[in-house]
Amino acid sequence: MTASTSYKFLSSVANTAKMHEERLRDALERLSTILPINEQKLAKLSKDDYAYLDVIAVRYAKLQDLIGSKIFAILLEVMAEPIESNRFLDMLAHLEKIGILESVDFWLDLRNVRNSIAHEYPEEPQLLIQNINNLYSCSLKLLGFWEKLLKEINALAS
Repeated sequence: MTASTSYKFLSSVANTAKMHEERLRDALERLSTILPINEQKLAKLSKDDYAYLDVIAVRYAKLQDLIGSKIFAILLEVMAEPIESNRFLDMLAHLEKIGILESVDFWLDLRNVRNSIAHEYPEEPQLLIQNINNLYSCSLKLLGFWEKLLKEINALAS
């Protein structure tokens, strides 16, 4: 793939990520009065609130996965930053080395949250509260990271 073609592909994938970002931000905004959550707020959640929590979980997972599974690799290709291995951890280490990621652990923490949000614990309210608040906190971190990454992507166009 040529550099121009790779950048067009990166831009196309970034547009999909922007859609996930917008929907995640919208859901977070709609729940801004209850997040972070506590026992009192949990007891008063409406069906709509739960639906928006689901939107947050799904869009977080989609955005995090798209960045990790596609954008990172295409970005390195566009930047002409070869990595010696196809291992995901090696790619993360390279992204950290060139300043795209603050740390490998930062990304792994975001990925672990994505993996944990599939589990619900309705019979354990404290665990549910902890998971919702962790998802909320990591959503903000993911969005902040995405903003910086998008600036890097846009800077490659010039």
